[in-house]
Amino acid sequence: ELNTRPNRLRWILDCTMGAQGDFERRREEMAAISGAREVTDSQVVQSYLEMVRPGGVLAEFLRQGHLAVGIDETLFVHGGLIAKSFSKNGDKFVTDGPGSEGSYEGPPVEEGGFEVALGFIPGQAEREPDPRAWTSKLNAWYRNMIDQALSETPGPLLAVGQQYCSYGTWPSVIMGRHLNEKSQPVQLPPGVTQSLLVAGFTRLVIGHTPHGNCPTVVPGGVQTIMADTSYSDMKARDNRGDAASVLEIEGKRATVKGRLQDKEDIAYTVYSGEDARRTDAEGNNELIGKGDFGAWFVKAKLATKPQDDPMYLLCHVEGFKYEYQVKTEAQTRQLLGL
Repeated sequence: ELNTRPNRLRWILDCTMGAQGDFERRREEMAAISGAREVTDSQVVQSYLEMVRPGGVLAEFLRQGHLAVGIDETLFVHGGLIAKSFSKNGDKFVTDGPGSEGSYEGPPVEEGGFEVALGFIPGQAEREPDPRAWTSKLNAWYRNMIDQALSETPGPLLAVGQQYCSYGTWPSVIMGRHLNEKSQPVQLPPGVTQSLLVAGFTRLVIGHTPHGNCPTVVPGGVQTIMADTSYSDMKARDNRGDAASVLEIEGKRATVKGRLQDKEDIAYTVYSGEDARRTDAEGNNELIGKGDFGAWFVKAKLATKPQDDPMYLLCHVEGFKYEYQVKTEAQTRQLLGL
């Protein structure tokens, strides 16, 4: 019999979660922790179930989670605030949703060809215009879904799970994607930018969509930092290799320090809002993010010594193909026409 609980879990991990091989790695982990000579398939399955039951480590992690968080001038979301992949009739976003009533009467669902997640709360026929109030209400909806999922019987639990998963197909911060059809970065639409600025946000930090070997900074009225680098080295066993970066934020100042897949170190600082153009701002590197996202753009500054000429990492993206080249500052300005 192939339709067993272990095989279903293997399929979920391998085919729907991007976690190929995790079933066997969990078995190895359990054996190492317990000292057992053998860990059965059923014991592996049981370990996953215990994680998502009330009191389990994943259940408690989900209880503490947020879909959107605003800290000072920076808004954090998992995927983003816009996406091209979900565009369809605006009314159906709300009327097709579980528990929704009436038609959508808020701002346009799409702007500049992108679906907009900002302000959307499942089950509500109107968008929340205040981004900070929206984060609170969206997180309240999320916590309600998690609380129901951890307390309901199997029947209602399935309905709750379906409703939560459906949010990924609505205007969603989970599945947002700030890229065009060629996987090249795009700036936030003007309407979204204005709403964020009015709320006091000058920076948006997003993940979910891997974008090269280090964070990508997209300048604009509201600066976007794409911080997912999980596919930084596709030749490595874990698709990441030696690449890793740390993003430190304080007010309008953001500093990136890290290492590329070729073991080259990077370090630079950028500012958001009005400070982005200030040449006197401490360490401000105006070249980061400059260029043409459809051709070559500046992705990072190498961590050179003060006495050495500044060196920059330039990037060109076309679908899943990433090209890089390192140039001096003079060469970078000449190539980009700056």
